[in-house]
Amino acid sequence: MNSPPLLSVIVPAFNRADLIAETLDSVLDQRGVGPYEVIVVDDGSTDATPEVLARYGDRIMVLRQENSGVSAARNLAIAKAVGRLIALCDSDDLWLPDKLACQLAAFADHPDAGMVYGDFVCFETEGGKTREWRISQLNPSGYVLPALLHRCFIVPSTAMFTREAALAAGGFDTSSSHAEDYDFFLRLAARREVVFCGRICCRYRQHASGLTRQRRR
Repeated sequence: MNSPPLLSVIVPAFNRADLIAETLDSVLDQRGVGPYEVIVVDDGSTDATPEVLARYGDRIMVLRQENSGVSAARNLAIAKAVGRLIALCDSDDLWLPDKLACQLAAFADHPDAGMVYGDFVCFETEGGKTREWRISQLNPSGYVLPALLHRCFIVPSTAMFTREAALAAGGFDTSSSHAEDYDFFLRLAARREVVFCGRICCRYRQHASGLTRQRRR
């Protein structure tokens, strides 16, 4: 009898037919790790997202809900996940191939940590050309709440946390449609140690329909 995977990856998606295949390919093509489950929550998509997800067959688990927002989608997936560790990936971002291996190693070195996060590079594609850049910032480890209160330096697609820490923090707040990830990270960091994995592990996509630009508006 196979044991359940140590790790569950959660990808919430709403109308991402144009981008989610590239994201899922980066999630599924991780190197140097054992079996892990990938849960995609289709948050009431009205485009061809379900058809794109169907191409992956049993390589992913697909959950569907009426459009309720990213917090509800993440909470649903956490409730269904079997892994002791949870990794987030937004449906338009891309993981580097050693993202999971790097963060699992950080958890092995810091078994009492509630969350491990990584650095990222921003990118955008316009007119067939891709531009990439980094944001200069501190990447602290340990009791990071004071630094996190000053500035959110954690991108959701770089976050991996324990199920225990997520439940203790109360999950994601479904009453908020802005900065719900920041709110969750603050509540988690108030309770548990947070560790920086020491490297870039994600390409953070910037585009007109992305949540980051919507929040800035």
